[in-house]
Amino acid sequence: MSQTQQSGSPPNGAGSDVDPLASLHKMSTTAGLGSTDYVEVNPTAIAAVVLGVASAVTLFNERLLLLVPAAGIVTAILAFRQISRSNGTQTGRLLAVLAIVLSLAFGGIVFGRDLIERHREAQNKAAIGAVVMDFDKHLKAGEFDAAYQLFDDRFRQRVAATHFADTMKFVTTSEMYGKLQSVTLPGMPANPPPGYRWDGLAEFMVDEANGGNIATAHMAWNFEKAGEVRQQAWFRIIDGKWMLEDIPGMFPRQKKPGEPDMPG
Repeated sequence: MSQTQQSGSPPNGAGSDVDPLASLHKMSTTAGLGSTDYVEVNPTAIAAVVLGVASAVTLFNERLLLLVPAAGIVTAILAFRQISRSNGTQTGRLLAVLAIVLSLAFGGIVFGRDLIERHREAQNKAAIGAVVMDFDKHLKAGEFDAAYQLFDDRFRQRVAATHFADTMKFVTTSEMYGKLQSVTLPGMPANPPPGYRWDGLAEFMVDEANGGNIATAHMAWNFEKAGEVRQQAWFRIIDGKWMLEDIPGMFPRQKKPGEPDMPG
């Protein structure tokens, strides 16, 4: 027997009982995936894109619908993890990226729009608060004509300046209620410090009659004897400036049949 055969090497010939596949036991489990092999598109990535496209529903201005883009982002991240762990048997990273971009875009539009609306509402509340603070200052100083000028033309066409002044004189010096201490809005201090910006409870809406922006809030009239008496007040924005529209409890008007309980 030759030295080569003694070393344990199998002979090249028939009758060998050595398994020719034994040397393949350490082959990678991904071997054989060539350029022509089928690679699955990750289904989670597909679902993420669907959610990304569906994020467009958030444009209907429903905050609850922000859950859709949030779900799209979470699903896309999950797809990335699944693809990374697939050892090359799955693809879809670009779909997951697209899902994140769509979800962030639509969700960002709604979030940004909400921030703008909140900022605008805060500005409007501050402007309404400033009107009431001026109203309070003029009433306590007996400057009824100046207080009257804080109301819009619609009110002044309905209520004469003399009638307004007579009513305010009675209100501010009533024996029954006592001297008027202050006129404020909910959460507003009796003597606001310089630079104070009111941001309390007010309701904003669009006047169906002419499309103008109006708001309502409850004025707190604080009297020496009677304490706090609340009156609903209406405000209207005219040429970018908020003005008093009406105080129905003090200046009632005859409504037309079917007319709502708001300035019209």
